Amino acid sequence: MILLDEEQISAQPQPKLVPTLTESFGTPPAVPASPQAAPQDNPEDRIARALLTELGPELGKLIGETVARVVHEQMLGLSGRIRTEVTRTVHDAVARRLLAR
Repeated sequence: MILLDEEQISAQPQPKLVPTLTESFGTPPAVPASPQAAPQDNPEDRIARALLTELGPELGKLIGETVARVVHEQMLGLSGRIRTEVTRTVHDAVARRLLAR
């Protein structure tokens, strides 16, 4: 792990400003207000919409729980790695200081 001191940080080039879009280019084309108003409504689309309407809240909850579980598992692994890297960094710094004496 590389740590920079203040001199190294100030010697690095400063990031340039990135322009942002501030102008609008008219209104987008009209979109149907609801899925039921979509043109060429076929049976498969109606079935899919009905399933999503019925399962939507449950799917949202299940997906949220799944994402939370996976992120938690990743953080546990990351926490151990951070602890190992910090320990190694402190050990190296102490060893360098003792050898310099």
